[in-house]
Amino acid sequence: MTILEPHHFKILVASKDKEEIAQIKKAFDHCDCQIIPASSMSLALFLTQKNLPDLIFSELELTDGDGFNFLGEIRQEPDLAKIPFIFLVDRSHNALTLEQAIDQGATSLFDCRLKGSDLVDLAMPILKEHQLVKTKRAEETPE
Repeated sequence: MTILEPHHFKILVASKDKEEIAQIKKAFDHCDCQIIPASSMSLALFLTQKNLPDLIFSELELTDGDGFNFLGEIRQEPDLAKIPFIFLVDRSHNALTLEQAIDQGATSLFDCRLKGSDLVDLAMPILKEHQLVKTKRAEETPE
């Protein structure tokens, strides 16, 4: 089990599958993480702009768009572009799709079947790295 320093991380989960959102929420319960659910691309984009999450999990297929369009929108906005973006994929997606995800700026791709501590263990280094970058950027910002 991963132990987390006293940070409160915000994780946006863009998925049309409510059970997947619930499983991710359960996986991060012990980590003092706020899970922000979004069932569609437009809601995910709005909630990302509103909440500035520390990490985004997204399926490739969303209700009113897809993960690639969502990622493209995120990467165009300077305040959002540095947020780690992880696609949740299954084996049905081919290598070209996966290569396209990385080429468009996805931080990583995780198997959507990852559950519990396996998911947390893979996500925590990404969250902590993002936290260090945010802290460093805040220290370098003139007041």
